[in-house]
Amino acid sequence: MRYAISDIHGCYKTFTTLLNKLVDPTKIYIIGDCIDRGRDSKKIIDFIMKRSDITVVEGNHENMFKNAILKPRMCAQFWLKYGGVETMRSFGYKSIDGLRNIPQKYIKWLSSLKPIIHLRDYILVHAGIDFSKEEPFALTEKNINTLLFDYGQPVDFKKSGKRKLIVGHMPRRIHEIKESIRTTKIEIDGGCIFESFRNLVAFNMDTNDLIIQNKID
Repeated sequence: MRYAISDIHGCYKTFTTLLNKLVDPTKIYIIGDCIDRGRDSKKIIDFIMKRSDITVVEGNHENMFKNAILKPRMCAQFWLKYGGVETMRSFGYKSIDGLRNIPQKYIKWLSSLKPIIHLRDYILVHAGIDFSKEEPFALTEKNINTLLFDYGQPVDFKKSGKRKLIVGHMPRRIHEIKESIRTTKIEIDGGCIFESFRNLVAFNMDTNDLIIQNKID
């Protein structure tokens, strides 16, 4: 079975508990934002890097972390403002200067992430796609910004090749997630890190079932 999960945000215990609930998982897609806000981002990355059955779509938080490492003067403060402090501390660093010593394997992993994955029956992207563009899938700077940060436009089923989108990024109530399964845009961010939501959701891409885990971190 294939599963999609999004917006773990450093909640390692919740994430691994959810994984233990999955029935016969053969492939797991994480639709961005494994990290930031929660306290165990490094632990999650280390776990994922050891799993050949898990593929991560780049989210805005992975993108911000990568940029904070590679371009600290330009990007570090923005990242820290939106949950980067907790990730920095999970790596054992007390200030942004510590990121100079981050092992290359993490930079390589962050740089390997793609902002969109095309499957035969789904398109996986963290935030959204601007279908008003003539070439919505072209990896231009503006399109990538939409894929990572913006909610995008309603799905153009013709341009998508009759494939549904699976997205995260925007926290949703469980009833909203269930309702979205019947549409062309399946929204699976259960807002795990936020106290008013506190759900991490796995969407079974083959049966359309939801597996829900309340936050335990």
